Amino acid sequence: AANDLLRGQAIDAVLGRIAVVAELEEALADAVHIQENTPEILGVKREVFSLIDAVAGPQAVIASSTSALLPSKFTDHLHGRHRCLVVHP
Repeated sequence: AANDLLRGQAIDAVLGRIAVVAELEEALADAVHIQENTPEILGVKREVFSLIDAVAGPQAVIASSTSALLPSKFTDHLHGRHRCLVVHP
C-alpha cells in the first residue's frame, strides 16, 4: 500500500481477478500472455511449450524466460512457434 503497487485498486478487487483452476486448458483459455519459467533444461522447455501451444488460444503470446537456450531449440516443432518469444520478467 505504501508504494501504491496496486495503483489505487482495492485489495479485494485485485484478489477477485485471481482464480485457481485444476486444468491447464482452463488456466490458459483466455490468456493473452503466457510466461514460461521452467529450469534451463531443453527437454523440459520443449514439453512445456508443446503443452502450452496445444491448449492456448490463438490470441496468446507464449514467452520464455530462458537465458541460456536458443528459443528455436524448444519451439521449432510447434504449430504456433510464430507467437513465441523470450521476455525476462
